[in-house]
Amino acid sequence: MVNRETLTDFIRLYRHWGLHFLPSLPRKKSPAVKWEQFQLQPPTNEVYRDWWIKYWHKGAGILLLCGQVSGNLFGLDFDSDAGWASWQRNLEETAPDFDFYSCPVVKTGRGWHLWARLTHPPPSGRFQFGEIHGDGTLLMAPPSLHPSGAAYHFANPGGELPVVDSLLSLGVSLMADKPVGQNHQHLDPSWVVDALRGVPEKQRNETATRLAGYFHRKGVPHNIILQLLEDFASKCHPPLSLAEVAKVVVSVSRYPQTTTAPLWENPAYRGEAPNGL
Repeated sequence: MVNRETLTDFIRLYRHWGLHFLPSLPRKKSPAVKWEQFQLQPPTNEVYRDWWIKYWHKGAGILLLCGQVSGNLFGLDFDSDAGWASWQRNLEETAPDFDFYSCPVVKTGRGWHLWARLTHPPPSGRFQFGEIHGDGTLLMAPPSLHPSGAAYHFANPGGELPVVDSLLSLGVSLMADKPVGQNHQHLDPSWVVDALRGVPEKQRNETATRLAGYFHRKGVPHNIILQLLEDFASKCHPPLSLAEVAKVVVSVSRYPQTTTAPLWENPAYRGEAPNGL
């Protein structure tokens, strides 16, 4: 069980950094709440207070919301010490000017996480040394407990989250498990292309919301989003109803498509630490 006083300190730190997050199930990497809507709109202070009473007060962990909702936050996830060491050696050759000590570095149950921000929405997928947690993904954060029982902790807390122009500046290149077709090259990250091929029943609604949110944030007109999602729905197993697709698009269309400043500079997205936290 995570200590409540320790949780309070970390929650305040993450709010100070302009990050948003969810409660996790104890010693699991799964959220304790439905979270599709929070990929588009961050939780309010009232929601955070409710989660404190229901979950964090009882020792739940913390899952960061990666991507635009947290100011283009991404995390590099190294599954092992070997992958972490290989990336550092590669960094010396490919990006010698990058100071990774300026980034928050987390020791996990088996490996390492490194956090930073991009100047644009971060992709998600595999890279040569691990996995990138970007838009539409979650990332375990200190002081959560790993399923093994080990606590996530900062090996290097950093100061503020650094902002980088590209993943290449960190010596990171996305790996494509399947070739990306000519017509879909603009849909990076690669999960979009894979998702549009259809998903199993239990993933349909969540994936539809992710796709709608992705296209919405790119400024794609809603009638085009509807057409894209109708095609996606027909390829699911079993197909998703057109009524559900329309409901998703209507829900997503309530949110603004663009912002005049990066989200982490927008006070409406940062908020203050909830009272009592």
